[in-house]
Amino acid sequence: MKRAGESPASLTINRHVASKYNREGMKMNDSLQQFARQQLKDGLAMLPESHHLMFKRMYSHKNLEKDINAVVDDMPEEKLDWAMQQVERSLEKLGG
Repeated sequence: MKRAGESPASLTINRHVASKYNREGMKMNDSLQQFARQQLKDGLAMLPESHHLMFKRMYSHKNLEKDINAVVDDMPEEKLDWAMQQVERSLEKLGG
């Protein structure tokens, strides 16, 4: 999610792009889904392993050994916005 030099505000903007589609009942197009999944992967890469396990419990509870990137790749579209919010909040807590 947050890259070097990227402000927390830009993370929120990225999340709101995905959120708009969920609120309006629209499906995300493939490009937007790819973007959201990459944002999740980037954000998760900055979080400690304990956060990965919690993420897996929520989104891959039947296979906690699954690679975190595979968990993100296999997530249903409708879970992406909420997952982005969770990762964003975790990053804020660790950074603040």
